[in-house]
Amino acid sequence: MVNSAGNLRLTRLVEVLKTQIVWIQSYATLVPGRTDKSFREHIEILEAISRRDGNTAERAMRRHLENTMNELLAVDNLPVLSALMR
Repeated sequence: MVNSAGNLRLTRLVEVLKTQIVWIQSYATLVPGRTDKSFREHIEILEAISRRDGNTAERAMRRHLENTMNELLAVDNLPVLSALMR
């Protein structure tokens, strides 16, 4: 999706963030039910994009990020992650 946007600056930014994104995703898989929720949230985002509904896509993406962050912060045994995300 990022590459198809044709925005070199965005592509570079995502490359820099990719390591952090993968790291957070690996922790998110440890949260019971988070993988299924993320899958449904990604479907919602992609459907909005396919409809060219940027506002809905943005809201869905923000909601997904917030949901993931909140669920990760709620896990007691991930103190390093909690400190990094605050």
